[in-house]
Amino acid sequence: MPYFIGIVFMKPEKVLFNACKIMYEKMIEMDKVYSGFSESDFESVLEYADEDFLKSIRFVFTEEHLLDFDLDTHNKFRECNNSLWGSLFDSLQRYISFITWLIQSNNQNFLPKQNDPKESVRIVVLNLFARCCLIGKEILCLLRNGYPDAAISRWRTLNEVANTLYFIMNNGTDCAVKYLDHYIIDEYNTQKVLKDSKRNNPDKLNHIDFDEEVFNELQTRKSELVSKYGSKFASDYGWIDGFVPDTGRYGVRTIEKHAGMEHISPFSKLANHSVHSSSLSMTASLSSDEKNIMQIGSSNNGLLLPIDCTICTLHSVTTKVLKYYSSINSELQKTNQLSIIILEYQFHEIRRALSEKHKSIK
Repeated sequence: MPYFIGIVFMKPEKVLFNACKIMYEKMIEMDKVYSGFSESDFESVLEYADEDFLKSIRFVFTEEHLLDFDLDTHNKFRECNNSLWGSLFDSLQRYISFITWLIQSNNQNFLPKQNDPKESVRIVVLNLFARCCLIGKEILCLLRNGYPDAAISRWRTLNEVANTLYFIMNNGTDCAVKYLDHYIIDEYNTQKVLKDSKRNNPDKLNHIDFDEEVFNELQTRKSELVSKYGSKFASDYGWIDGFVPDTGRYGVRTIEKHAGMEHISPFSKLANHSVHSSSLSMTASLSSDEKNIMQIGSSNNGLLLPIDCTICTLHSVTTKVLKYYSSINSELQKTNQLSIIILEYQFHEIRRALSEKHKSIK
């Protein structure tokens, strides 16, 4: 059983003993207990723990001090971060709140009128645009709490979603239908990995459920789609086949290029280092103002880039989406045009503030 659940004051010796006891029980389950070793032997564990170590355990696990310390430190950081960046955070939040309101207030106008393949572009546009708004909120949360590297990581996702939306809007109904059909391929590929992993690692994944009947149904539907669209459709980005030159391999960069957003690639490449474990990622961090020093907590450094990337992507995608809805529903033209004017003003105000902030930092 767990050695503490919401317990504030427990002796560190007890914490250590319970932790060892749990490990002992797990070793028994895994048949890894050495012969001649019994539960009573754990009584001697504390002899190896010096007083400094036990004090550390007390501070971290058994008293309120660490929680209070973390909360107090975080609140002080938030206050400092807000004094430096608060106006930009508020402007970005105002922009995101406005485009979120646009979706909510125009929900009926934006929704497809009927279950028809011709409405596929509309379905994709609405869902991907809504996801862009959600990611924008996530980025704002990370920025307010001082995590620029995490924020640029989420922007990388925002950029990918936006590029996918542009690509489908440019290529029309047939592309949207293939994208929606590819849901089966994505689900099948995910379940296939799980099935193979459970077969190869039965002891480690026996707690994960796997429905063979559901998998077989996915496999059948996958085969039907491959017969309809061709073998390349079964790959992760197979839905773009037929809309781009056949280079043998499709990916995020392919979509970015053919969506007309190739000029963004330097920033998405930079963001990759915050997502993946490249060698550069060990020493390069937006949150650290000194090279070769990794930040392990909140920072008010490096926030310019994720704010700039986020507002640029959100403004681009919002403008395109509003113009798209105006083109298919004349009743929305006036409202959408006024919304674009307001958003254009907010966008330039944020960019102007970013420019001034950049000068002040220099």
